[in-house]
Amino acid sequence: MHIVDKATRTITWSAAGAAVVGAGLIAVVVATSSPAAPSGPAAFTTTGMFRLEMYGYAKDTGPECGGLGAFSDVGSSTQVRVTDQFDTTTALATGGLDAPHYVNHGCEWRFTVPNVPAGHGVYAVVIGKGTSEEVSEDAMRTPIMITDGYIH
Repeated sequence: MHIVDKATRTITWSAAGAAVVGAGLIAVVVATSSPAAPSGPAAFTTTGMFRLEMYGYAKDTGPECGGLGAFSDVGSSTQVRVTDQFDTTTALATGGLDAPHYVNHGCEWRFTVPNVPAGHGVYAVVIGKGTSEEVSEDAMRTPIMITDGYIH
C-alpha cells in the first residue's frame, strides 16, 4: 500500500491541473497565431459622367443625343470597362452608360462600374472605341467626369 499525505496529493493535483491548463494555453496560442487566409484589398464601385460637347449632337425630338466621329459608337448601354493602367488586360470590371441626355449644349451619360478590384494604383477607364483615360484609384473612388474623351 502506498501512503501519500494530503500535502503531496495537493501538489500532485495542482501540478497536473497546471499541465492541463498550460496545454490549453499552448493550444490557444497556436490556434490564434496561425497565419490568416490571404485577402486582397476590397473592391469598390466607380461612378461618373461621360460628356460629349464637341462630338455630341441632339436628336430632333426629345432629350436624347448621341456621339459623332470617333464617338459615333457611344450610346445608351455602351460598355464602360476598367482595365490596368495601359489597357493591356481584359477588363478588371465592367459597367455601362445610362440613357443619354442633352444638357447645356452637350450629350451626357452617367455610368457605374461595380466590383473594381482595389490595389492597382492607376487604371484605364475605357468607353467605346474613342476613350481610354488613365485615372488614379483615389480619383475613381469619387465620381469622375470625362468630357470629349478627357478626364477632368
